[in-house]
Amino acid sequence: MKIGINALYIKWGINAGTETYFTNIVKPWYENKKINIHFVLYCNEAPPWWDGEKNNFKIKIYPKTKSLKNRIFTEQAIFPISITKKNIDVFFNPGYVGIVLLKIPQVTIIHDGFAWVYPKEVGWYKSIYWRILIPMAAKRAKKIIAVSGNTKNDVVKFCGVDEEKIEVIFAGGSHFEKKSTNLEFLEKNFISPKSFVHCVGFFKDIKNPIRILEAYKLYKSRSPFSKIKLVLTGHVGGARAVEILKYAKSIDGVINMGRISDPELVELYSNSLGLIFPSLYEGFGIPILEAQSFNCPVVTSNVSSMPEVAGSGALLVDPLSVDEIARAIYKLEHDDMSELVANGHENLKRFSWPNASEETLEILMAAGCQS
Repeated sequence: MKIGINALYIKWGINAGTETYFTNIVKPWYENKKINIHFVLYCNEAPPWWDGEKNNFKIKIYPKTKSLKNRIFTEQAIFPISITKKNIDVFFNPGYVGIVLLKIPQVTIIHDGFAWVYPKEVGWYKSIYWRILIPMAAKRAKKIIAVSGNTKNDVVKFCGVDEEKIEVIFAGGSHFEKKSTNLEFLEKNFISPKSFVHCVGFFKDIKNPIRILEAYKLYKSRSPFSKIKLVLTGHVGGARAVEILKYAKSIDGVINMGRISDPELVELYSNSLGLIFPSLYEGFGIPILEAQSFNCPVVTSNVSSMPEVAGSGALLVDPLSVDEIARAIYKLEHDDMSELVANGHENLKRFSWPNASEETLEILMAAGCQS
């Protein structure tokens, strides 16, 4: 069997959650020499983990598709012809959008309903493109994979797809190494263990940054002797992110670390009093599981997929309530979190990247056999 994989949507090092998902699903196929299947990876540049072509794993690079317009043209105009000529049995679209005119079986992953629920998060141009093409391609697909039950419900609601066509495959837990004992990164930033709470992917409105900052200010006003710091991480890109950063810098006790490496993030998770993650909407919410894997208490939202993913291993808050977020920060500093951490550790057993990768491959093989 020959499987095509569409990774044109990924800008390596920028796409965060969807890149993490893609890597943990596809990389095992690349590394497993026992898989007797041929793959062709289509991307705008080789992934960071790429170590050359193999007999059963080839790559086709389209550098111009880093531009959204060129990507759309390549996917929807060129691929229906070129992919067909490559004798591919099934085409895998891990990035929301399938190929409308492609006649071979397709399996598409839809990660969330941002285009409908929070279009500003993806940009108006892209959201219009998604609103038009996601439903059209979803109806043509042999199977749709949703990353959570909440996302499945969104796909049914917004795309008009029969729910029997949709399989839910959860993302895995953490893909990082075990708990860090190295404090070099913290020491470099003059931070001691258990003296801070932290946020990841902070500088996007969907992550609720302004209310988090206001909640931290409120907490500090109520606890004037607290020395707890708020550590922010994430890419600062665009005018809105710069505005958020400017406000964050005006607040005493807030530390911005920008984009950090995986080992540095592990150090944060391993030594933080808690992850503050009250997003307005998530298709899944991988940071919740990352935190739980390092015995890091979690504060997250009581909306969309977050209660589904967190289980009983998180403090759930109304993301619109600054007061509830502030009270949760108080609990992280003053209450015993051992039961919450234990619940988070137990919750992790429901999620596995190897299982997600294997289940995805099984669906692709089944779809290819039906061609």
